[in-house]
Amino acid sequence: MRTNLPVSQRQFHFPSDATLMSTTDTHSRDLIKEVVEMPDTQVDRVIRSFESNEGKLSNVLAREIPLLTQEGAWRDIEAAMRKAFDDGPSFDAVKLYKKH
Repeated sequence: MRTNLPVSQRQFHFPSDATLMSTTDTHSRDLIKEVVEMPDTQVDRVIRSFESNEGKLSNVLAREIPLLTQEGAWRDIEAAMRKAFDDGPSFDAVKLYKKH
């Protein structure tokens, strides 16, 4: 089983009766699109893969998007993702709704 480690080094504590809903992180998308042009659906896959694989390019993603294996592409995407996590979405992007 994979261990979920913090990516951004920031924690938010929520009440146990709260439901967490988040919005799409367009900042991460924009930073990745500055490195390589691709549709939002592929960018979202890159973001999920980056988070799931602790920043490493997975073999599955490399086969599905060969462009990511080009010299320096993943390194630049990794830098963009780290910048996005460092900049972080503002807390306003996270909405809490109490259970009824």
